[in-house]
Amino acid sequence: LTLRAAELLGRADFVVTDVAPSAELTRLFRADAAVVEFSSDGEGGARSAAERGKAVTEPAKAGKSVVRLLAGDPFFDADAADEVAACAKAKLQFEIVPGIPVASGIPSYAGIAVFDAKHRDVRVADASGVADWASLATTPQTLVLTKVDNLAAVADELVKHGRSAQTPVA
Repeated sequence: LTLRAAELLGRADFVVTDVAPSAELTRLFRADAAVVEFSSDGEGGARSAAERGKAVTEPAKAGKSVVRLLAGDPFFDADAADEVAACAKAKLQFEIVPGIPVASGIPSYAGIAVFDAKHRDVRVADASGVADWASLATTPQTLVLTKVDNLAAVADELVKHGRSAQTPVA
């Protein structure tokens, strides 16, 4: 979380988030801030672009300060672009405050260099719907996977398809 993000969270009337924020994070919110969670439509399906846009624009149109809280880089998630478009269409002022991208933040925190003398490229992939494990396992680039629910199962697939079992994992 950047200092700018913390500052804006402390001023927000509404905080719109995908998942329930941690207690550590909510300490940054105003005591009277409304927290709106909308990770799914209540039936396990994703919210539509229109629903996400409304969650952000309706309180702003009513004069409220709104923070749309996303993890990491807001444009690594295609939903952010839809929400920015909704704000622009509604002629609302907005500011994009990037966070620390998952693709570099997690490896850095774990002490794993994304780039080194041998590896000058990185491949970032969403592990939640991999169809071609062999392509991921044999890529010569540093591999950063997001949305990993079961690390052991993902590691097994990568090794089964040719990745070294000695590959650092974070």
